[in-house]
Amino acid sequence: MKNLSLIVLSLLAVVVGAADIPLGNPDFKINSKGVMPYWVFTSKDPAAGTVDMEMLPNGKGAVKISSHSAKNFLGIIQHVSLNKFPQVKPGEKLKITLSYKQKNEDVERGGFVNMTGYGSKGRWLDKDSARTSGSFDWKDCSFVQVIDGVPAEAKGFFISLYLGKTTGTVWFSEPKIDIEVVK
Repeated sequence: MKNLSLIVLSLLAVVVGAADIPLGNPDFKINSKGVMPYWVFTSKDPAAGTVDMEMLPNGKGAVKISSHSAKNFLGIIQHVSLNKFPQVKPGEKLKITLSYKQKNEDVERGGFVNMTGYGSKGRWLDKDSARTSGSFDWKDCSFVQVIDGVPAEAKGFFISLYLGKTTGTVWFSEPKIDIEVVK
């Protein structure tokens, strides 16, 4: 019991604040106008590939991104409001975790996520996860970045779910962003 108490106290000392940042349309639903609200496609060229929504047996939606041409960089992007990001104090940092489920089919050199922050002085964050090529069934994935905090000149933050400029099909489901203030 004493060891468990020490572990809990240690965790509380390291994590000083957390925020769950809700995403718009995390089930990738397409409206009657054929638009996937909150998400922007990286390519409007129909020859580049397709982006569709699929319902999964668990009742969740998934985005399916496919290409046979590797002609353009395929993916979807969502702007995330900076209003929900916690402020940091001296000695603290922000730990941003993008968790999601991913499935691949015959993907070459692709299948990844990205976090980008930009401001009046340029990008303050622009990181890709590792590319997960090949074929595999659904698996839980996460991509973590630790930053000093959101700069004062910050104007936006985006998450991107990519097939990339490659061939194959990638599915993403249940994207979620968690942000923790850590020492």
